[in-house]
Amino acid sequence: MRKHLPRSVVVLVFCAVAAFGQQSDWKDYAYPEDGFAISAPVKPTLQKELVDTDAGKVEMHVYYVDLGEMSGFSISVYDFSKFGALPVKDLLQGVKNGDVAGVKGTIVSEKEISLDGAPGIEYEIKEPDGHSRVRCYYVRGKIIVTMSIANTALPFHSATTRLFDSLRFLKPEK
Repeated sequence: MRKHLPRSVVVLVFCAVAAFGQQSDWKDYAYPEDGFAISAPVKPTLQKELVDTDAGKVEMHVYYVDLGEMSGFSISVYDFSKFGALPVKDLLQGVKNGDVAGVKGTIVSEKEISLDGAPGIEYEIKEPDGHSRVRCYYVRGKIIVTMSIANTALPFHSATTRLFDSLRFLKPEK
């Protein structure tokens, strides 16, 4: 007589194996030219564009990770080093204000943070069609912004905290 496992056990084992497989697929990706490294489930895609800022034109590099389920994660880098010393808090607030205005959103929460001695702010934005959590840092003349976005009806993707926490700043190449 052949015994069968209950269907719920089979589903549970399948889900555990799938979850384990997804976790083990994460890799480290380093971007020394932009001063950071991150762990992610897929290699981020890079887009570059010139943006106007109060300080002048700046090339923005955006690394995007599609998380599916109507959500995503990005790392944006703005190099302000060519402008010399700028007020850090004003730069961070300027990025936040630009984010909020760009999506016609409102700030839900905001707090000062730091990573490896780099000052930063974390804030959440409620938008008409979604919501986002943002961490923004000032590192050696660059603003590095990590952002998780999701549809209004959905929570942030389960990988959001892991992505945020995997950010590392790289020492400048000599």
